[in-house]
Amino acid sequence: MTTSRQEASSSLTTGEVGARSSPGGLAGPPPVTIIYIEGFGRSGTTLLDAMLGQVEGFCSLGETAYLWDRGLTPGERCGCGAPAARCPLWSEVLDAVQTGAHSMLPEQMTYWRDHAFRLRETAAAPRVFDVRVMARAERYLTALSHVYRTVAAMTGADVLVDSSKSARHGHMLHLLPRVTVHTVHLVRDPRAVAFSWQRDRADEGLPARPVGRNAKAWTFEEAVAEMLRAQRRGTRSVVRYEDLIAAPVPVLRKILREAGIDGAKLDFVGDSSVRLEPNHIVCGNPSRFRTGLVTLSLDAEWETAMDRRQVAAVTAVCLPWIVRYGYPIRAGRFQPLS
Repeated sequence: MTTSRQEASSSLTTGEVGARSSPGGLAGPPPVTIIYIEGFGRSGTTLLDAMLGQVEGFCSLGETAYLWDRGLTPGERCGCGAPAARCPLWSEVLDAVQTGAHSMLPEQMTYWRDHAFRLRETAAAPRVFDVRVMARAERYLTALSHVYRTVAAMTGADVLVDSSKSARHGHMLHLLPRVTVHTVHLVRDPRAVAFSWQRDRADEGLPARPVGRNAKAWTFEEAVAEMLRAQRRGTRSVVRYEDLIAAPVPVLRKILREAGIDGAKLDFVGDSSVRLEPNHIVCGNPSRFRTGLVTLSLDAEWETAMDRRQVAAVTAVCLPWIVRYGYPIRAGRFQPLS
């Protein structure tokens, strides 16, 4: 985790809601910049989080949305190796949220994370929708603000990287005062995702899931992300996992450029590898524990090992998005960025 500051992050655009000041014309809380990674599980979100966290002035957080339940379960560890409740960073965050005038317990945070957002309301005008969410979950939003400001203050980071994946949670971040959010929508071929979820990794907290269930869930989450994209302000990048693995430097530069961050050094990443330092990623894929020189290689086993009937079923369910993101309808013909 790096602690130096980077002036370029100030060029990001602050949303109307995030630009509010405190009563009486006094300056509000210090500004915070977040790169938020949304996407479906087993699409490389934790890897991208860890890679961006190597940029000077950046700090990887992992899936902070799930800190309050999954992050506190016995055996769950931060990327630094310590349980979240005893991690030097997250223990301070938990204390900040549970104390003070707007304190909330972990079970309260979990409840509002799951209930503050109502998809049926997304049909309303953006301003009306935001006001409804803010009125319903004011204390939850205040607690979220404490989370990110505590991390920023403790680490000295200019940019925080959150890979909670959920487009709903990402939208909540846009409602925080003086918080600038750049969203990275990370996608992976849904057939590769479905095949990956067939692998039973229950010992790592990742049990197997049926292919059909995954295809429907993947399509649903893409539709939700698209609906919310139209609702919120702020900058956004769309990145394919396959391109990230094939051409990591150009993809990282694209994300930083679209976030309004120029001049960042990427000397930690090569054409097919990345050097990762220890981090404080919570609740992400077990790959968060990998450090040192990590080889980047594309897992395309689904193209040869996945049952053809399953491939056809997932292709049929996800076809509009497969075409939209430039994936081939037939396996074995995809050409990532060179």
